[in-house]
Amino acid sequence: MNRGADADFDARLAFLRARLQPDFEVETHSAHVFLAADRAYKIKRPVRLSYLDHRSIAAREHVCREELRLNRELAGEAVYLGLLPLTGGAAGEMKLGGSGRLLDWIVVMRRLPAERMLDAILARGERPRDADLDGLARLLADFYRARQAAPPRKGLYLSHLRRESAANRDGLMALRSHLASPDLEQLADAGLAAVERAAAAIAEREAAGLVIEGHGDLRPEHVCLIDPPIVFDRVEFALEMRVVDLGDELGYFDLECRLAGAPEIGPALIRRLAQAGLPPLADDLAATFCLFRCLTRARLCIAHLADPVPRRPEHWPVRAEQYLAEARRLVAGLR
Repeated sequence: MNRGADADFDARLAFLRARLQPDFEVETHSAHVFLAADRAYKIKRPVRLSYLDHRSIAAREHVCREELRLNRELAGEAVYLGLLPLTGGAAGEMKLGGSGRLLDWIVVMRRLPAERMLDAILARGERPRDADLDGLARLLADFYRARQAAPPRKGLYLSHLRRESAANRDGLMALRSHLASPDLEQLADAGLAAVERAAAAIAEREAAGLVIEGHGDLRPEHVCLIDPPIVFDRVEFALEMRVVDLGDELGYFDLECRLAGAPEIGPALIRRLAQAGLPPLADDLAATFCLFRCLTRARLCIAHLADPVPRRPEHWPVRAEQYLAEARRLVAGLR
């Protein structure tokens, strides 16, 4: 993103801050979210990253419409309310909605209760109730069965695993000076090898209809345990990042719950989905997928340090090492 675009985006953020009077803001690599009253407003950052290019208004409109479409399939229209244009007048003034020169697009969502987010529940040392997990399992089972009716292109998932495993190796090695793990190269190579060993098993799962266009980033912070539960923030910017083996998606959720100190939640959810007819993974395939997720998350964490001005630079190496420690345990079990 060039400096002019930076200045334009900063002006839009300043307008939205003044117009919405938010009580909380969330910033990511690709978006900025304002939480105000009972609404959440998301604007895409005009950036180009390895997996997306939001630099044009047309690209941002497309990805906003995709976010609305895809998340309504899971969270519903009562959560993902619609889009608002951000426009500019002849005198340079900005406004939400109405006519004028189109400047950007805003995704408007119903604000969900922060205290009922699963990550917040776990951070308080609490655990979800059985009824919460029952409701979450029903939601996901219905969603996954609907996705099975429209399977993704054959081979897309395995090619994504191979490509991202190679990217994990390159990305981790490029920033290894920020990491303490002496076995970084061996871990990354083990991840590549594990995917190749699992290729036939992955193809069998795909033939059985267990590779689907899923959520793509199923973590506790994307689960709100109200009645009924809400799962939101489905990946919208890249099809290949939401095409998953459903066991991979659930295993990733299990990994994040374990790292949050709740190792019992993932298996409990997986058992409920197995009872609903969605079979779990064999142990070696589960370990392969979890290893892939650990290395991917470690790479994405440490990549924050390559930003021009990293946010919380002290946080990311510690978090990356947590994933690498789990990867090390998995590699030892796969030998």
